[in-house]
Amino acid sequence: VVYARLSIRYEGRRILVWHAVGCVGAYALIALSPWPPLSLFGFCLCGWCVGPMWPGVLSLSSTRYPVGGTAMFAALALCGDVGCSLAPAMVGAVSDALQHDLPTAEALRYGFDVCLIFPMMLLIGLVTMRNKRSAERGFFRKR
Repeated sequence: VVYARLSIRYEGRRILVWHAVGCVGAYALIALSPWPPLSLFGFCLCGWCVGPMWPGVLSLSSTRYPVGGTAMFAALALCGDVGCSLAPAMVGAVSDALQHDLPTAEALRYGFDVCLIFPMMLLIGLVTMRNKRSAERGFFRKR
């Protein structure tokens, strides 16, 4: 719903960039906050920022590759499922490996630091992706 409302006024790639930046900030807040309520707010912010990513990536892919078809959506679904299982597994693995040397809360914070990789990869991919229309109009203009 958020993506549908925002895509009326803004380009899909720009929406994804802003939500990826928000996700990076949320993970940093989770990992670096000294107060648990602030970390909880980081989790809420992360959920809010991740929500528009799936419909945004699907919409952007179908616009950019109109003949991608079922195979493209199957590949996107597979990559999405792998990312949704790999990120929590990485948090657990890193936290578990560090739990012997650090308190549990600190080990978990380092685990969430590792999760910064995923929105950073999306952000790098979106920023380097150029299309003719956004190059002509500029990145931050409205439609």
